[in-house]
Amino acid sequence: MTTIEARAVRDDGWWVVTVPIAGRQRATQGRTLKQAELMVRELVSLWAEELEDEELASANVVLTAVGDTQETVDAVRTAQAAAEEAAAAARVAQRSAVALLRAQGMTMQDIARLMGITKGRVNQLTKA
Repeated sequence: MTTIEARAVRDDGWWVVTVPIAGRQRATQGRTLKQAELMVRELVSLWAEELEDEELASANVVLTAVGDTQETVDAVRTAQAAAEEAAAAARVAQRSAVALLRAQGMTMQDIARLMGITKGRVNQLTKA
């Protein structure tokens, strides 16, 4: 199955989309990504009919944002991934600290107070 990779750029309140069809770049637009994708599918359908191209008619259309908009989204995704990694590392450190402090004979109440967590959370970490 053929895949058509349409590229969307935000411009003055519109998504302007370029679509490679039959060796040339065609263009359409929409106010929202959903609308832009519908316009791309309609454009592909019209060209498939015009060219009598059944492969084009059944093509899988992939709409991708490019430019500053996508860079902004990528930066957020990168930051989210880093935050998730840091949270995982913090959970490991918490479990290790609780195990170490319990091995030193500290009470759950003292550990909770030192670590700024609840006694219930210390109990959970002890069992983990």
